[in-house]
Amino acid sequence: MVSASLAVQVEQLQDGDIAPAAAGDHLVLEAATGSLLQALRLSDGLLALRGGRVQTFQVSRRLPAASVVRYPSPFAPCTEVEHAQVVERARGLVGLEVQEVIARLARAGIEETELEAGGDALVAETMISFCVTGTSRNWRVAEAHKRSRRASAPTADSKAPAAGPPASNFAPSSPSSDAGVTTLNFGSGILNSSDDGKCPTEKQGTQANGSSKGGIADKLTGKLQEKALSTAIHMGCRGPAARAAGGVAAMTVEGYALYKEIDHHREKLGKNVINQDQFTERICESAVSSSGRAIGSLAGAAIGQAAIPVPIVGAVVGGVVGATAGGFHASSLIRGAMRLSGGKAKGGDGMVRCVDHTAENYADGEVYSAQAEE
Repeated sequence: MVSASLAVQVEQLQDGDIAPAAAGDHLVLEAATGSLLQALRLSDGLLALRGGRVQTFQVSRRLPAASVVRYPSPFAPCTEVEHAQVVERARGLVGLEVQEVIARLARAGIEETELEAGGDALVAETMISFCVTGTSRNWRVAEAHKRSRRASAPTADSKAPAAGPPASNFAPSSPSSDAGVTTLNFGSGILNSSDDGKCPTEKQGTQANGSSKGGIADKLTGKLQEKALSTAIHMGCRGPAARAAGGVAAMTVEGYALYKEIDHHREKLGKNVINQDQFTERICESAVSSSGRAIGSLAGAAIGQAAIPVPIVGAVVGGVVGATAGGFHASSLIRGAMRLSGGKAKGGDGMVRCVDHTAENYADGEVYSAQAEE
């Protein structure tokens, strides 16, 4: 049985105006005919599954009704970074057909047969929920929206208008492949009946001083569990832009290191410390070693993040180890290839070093000889 704490809250927007909704919010748009459209608010419009394809669009006028969906913590994005991840995750789906969306959602945890049975409406709803929470499950948002609409409709015996549009809780259905999430502890220490589905920082005045049932230790434990689960849910959802930025950073660092090594070799060549053949070989060795470090750093970062499930730490440790190992193997490879090809340059050929014999040198030599005799 699904815990009652695992419920979405649907808040009706005043006059169907979606302007107050923030980027990354899950919106339910209702037409005059009563049909619903599940959409995600972007900074420059809306995203939804329409006409069998994921696409963006604009709304030029107010709708008969609209609502915003609030997910329970820790599924709801809390920070600006997590909201940006929601938008980025949604933009990665633009242009996909229905079957492609179903395949992605099935890989994220929901049963493919359940999506096919629910039709495009369920696929669209689950897709938006996946963008917001990072998990694929049926939250029954459409039912929660309709229930909230019925509750907010004025009745004949009502004495006064309600102070605000009520919210409707609705627990999601639990697919068998998502049982690992539903069996976690969502007790009163983490989520309670007064939880409004928003982040802890969004709550205002919900509890008076000294009114909490648990002590400080219970609150701290619950907060740590909540944040740990939120980190686990949002880990790895940074999108292709973050991975590309990491690759560019690694290539930039290794490129600068290669530039410094080449400049160092050129300086030695200018001082006749090495000859032209040695300069060429060292340039080749530095280039191969730098490439090996860059590739090793990228591969090590990926492996390290998977082996050490701590954001940034695993990637840094894996990147350092991978760069060291990659550089060592690449350097050994190029040196071995040079030895096998017989192209190891000899130093000292064609270079004559002259030592100037001046009076000062002789004077110093006399001093040293005198000290040796004593």
